[in-house]
Amino acid sequence: MPPAALAAPAINTSKVGRRTVSITTPDDLRAEIERIVTADRAGQLTVLGNWSTGQALRHLAAWINYAFDGFPRTPPWFVKIILRLLKSRFFEAKGLSAGVRIPGATQGTWGVGPLTVDEREQRVLAAWARLRAGPPSAPHPVFGLLSSDEWWAMHLARARLHLSFLVPNAPK
Repeated sequence: MPPAALAAPAINTSKVGRRTVSITTPDDLRAEIERIVTADRAGQLTVLGNWSTGQALRHLAAWINYAFDGFPRTPPWFVKIILRLLKSRFFEAKGLSAGVRIPGATQGTWGVGPLTVDEREQRVLAAWARLRAGPPSAPHPVFGLLSSDEWWAMHLARARLHLSFLVPNAPK
């Protein structure tokens, strides 16, 4: 492991020119994940951010599973108020902003540890299948009770953000 002074600096993801990802349905998402994993296995994937493909897919799976199994932390009341005022951003097609960090979370968020190619694909597809079977019954810790469509919209917005840093390249 190189000394911290020699390690590559983190990329400011809020300034990265990412690709546009059009994911509006669970089927779109599955196809995009398969495209990304296939390109990664073939060595034809460009990563524009700080996370590997495995970290991005693990993150998507983790946040779906948190909705069913419990979130790592509940935000303070004042953060909930602010986020509720910004609720539409979590559900819109234009979606979430890059580079946002959760205070106190290692790596700025949770659920980004590395995984192998097979583990990451299996984990994220299992999480999506779980959501597809039905929405979580517990309320979201910030937004309260959500409909199935709202859960999907939120997770698809998160997927559009994180997958926009992974660019499948055409074979050479």
